[in-house]
Amino acid sequence: MNEERTEQQEFWDLVAQDIESGVEAGYRIDERWTTVISESNSDKEQAKHRYLQLRSKMHAEDYLIERVLRVAFLLFGIDFLLHFFRIPFLSP
Repeated sequence: MNEERTEQQEFWDLVAQDIESGVEAGYRIDERWTTVISESNSDKEQAKHRYLQLRSKMHAEDYLIERVLRVAFLLFGIDFLLHFFRIPFLSP
């Protein structure tokens, strides 16, 4: 029983931390929790599972966006250097 309480408390601490960090960043993450609660018909275990899925997806999407931006800046930098140094056989 105590172990179950600890696991639940850890989850709710995680939810609270996620909401607080969202508010500090200027957006509201708690809407995601409200959505999963309504989708799960107030089944907290199902909502918990869905919430963690959404958080994982969000972090994966953020990581992908970061990687795409890094590649774009790298390509822009290479293009800039090619034009700056006017390398004839590589630049148009």
